[in-house]
Amino acid sequence: MSAAEKKRPSRGATRRKQRAKARPVVAWELWFNRGVIVLAVCAVLGAAHWGYSALREMPVRNILISGDVRHLDAEQVKALIQPELEGGFLGADLVAIRKQLLGLPWVYEASVRRQWPDVVLVAITGQTPIARWGSGAYLNHQGDVFLSDDHDEALNRLPLLHGPVGMQQVMMADYLRLQDALAALDLHVNELVMDERGELRAHVDKGFWMVLGRGLLRARLKRFARVYRTHLALGEPIKQIDLRYNNGLAVAFAKPPSAASEADSES
Repeated sequence: MSAAEKKRPSRGATRRKQRAKARPVVAWELWFNRGVIVLAVCAVLGAAHWGYSALREMPVRNILISGDVRHLDAEQVKALIQPELEGGFLGADLVAIRKQLLGLPWVYEASVRRQWPDVVLVAITGQTPIARWGSGAYLNHQGDVFLSDDHDEALNRLPLLHGPVGMQQVMMADYLRLQDALAALDLHVNELVMDERGELRAHVDKGFWMVLGRGLLRARLKRFARVYRTHLALGEPIKQIDLRYNNGLAVAFAKPPSAASEADSES
C-alpha cells in the first residue's frame, strides 16, 4: 500500500467529522421558541374571543316580519320578541322567539333566522280557519283548535262544528268528506253536530237536517246523492233526511208554502 493511500480518509469518517462539527441546540433557545409559539396561539385565541364577544353583543337593530300577518299587529309581535334579543345579534335565542310566535292565536308556523349584520327575519304562516268550533274558537285544516277575539263577518259565515272535547280532528275529517260529497249537489254544510255517542247530524244551506249516524259515512252519502239527484232536488221542501237505514233513507218534508198559507187563512 502506498503512502498516498494510507493518508486518504474514508467517506464514513468524513461524515462523522461533519456531524461532530454541528452546533448543539442550546436549551434556552428551545424554550424561547416554544414560548413564542404559545404566545402566538394565545394572541390568536384572544383575538378570536374578542371578535366573538363583540359580535355576540352587537345589538339587533331591525326585525323584519313577512308572511300572513292579516290578523297580527306587527308592533305587538316585535314587542313580544324584543326581550329575547337583549343578548345581541349572536346571543338572541331564536328557538325561544319561535316558541313565543307559535303561541299567538293566528300563527300556524313560524321561522326565525339572522341576517348579517344586525337583522332578525321572521316569516309567519298564518292559520287558515275552516270552521268555527263551539263558541269563540276555530278549526284549521288539520282540526287543530285556536282561539281568537277577531270575529269579522267572513269568520261568522264559516260552518259551525260542535261536539265532544277531543273529537275536533275527527269531526274536521268528517266535515271535509261530507262537504266534498255535497258540493257536487250544490249543497253546503252550515252546521255539523256530534253527540256523545259519536252520531252525526248536518244542517245544509237548503234548510234541512241530514241525520248521518255513526260510521259508514261514505256509503250513506253515495246513496243520498243518488236519491237526492233523481227525486228530491226539485221536489217539495225538505225538513230532515235520515240516512241511517241499510238500504234506503227516510225523508220528512216540510209543510209546502201553499199549505201553510191555506192553514193561515182558515184560522
